[in-house]
Amino acid sequence: MSAFTVISTRKAVPVAIGSVTLYCESFWAAAAMTVTEASAVSGGGIVTNSAPRCEKITLTGRIADEEQPLGAVMELNNMLRAPEPFDVEYRGLVFPDCVIQSFTADDKGCDYIEVSVTLITPELTEQAEVEE
Repeated sequence: MSAFTVISTRKAVPVAIGSVTLYCESFWAAAAMTVTEASAVSGGGIVTNSAPRCEKITLTGRIADEEQPLGAVMELNNMLRAPEPFDVEYRGLVFPDCVIQSFTADDKGCDYIEVSVTLITPELTEQAEVEE
């Protein structure tokens, strides 16, 4: 009986966050609904109002800038403090009107810094148009 193992890898996906390019190795998304409940006369609960909350996405990867390796940290910090909405595209999905909620950067002495950026977007994602 023979067996084989297939090892597959995926290259990091470049993602533009404002003027910073993050080579994304990990993507995480979460969405939630705010629900208002009330008690019914019968003793059960009823939903009186509901609304989607902002979607939260976290992109983790590497930033490489040979001239100013930590310049991206300053740029992300400026974007966090003066939130001007921007769009982010990741693997065919567009997240409109994003702002940075938080970020972390770790310089381990390599040619790149490890960065994790959490964005919030008030709108649902949409499929990016494919250019031919």
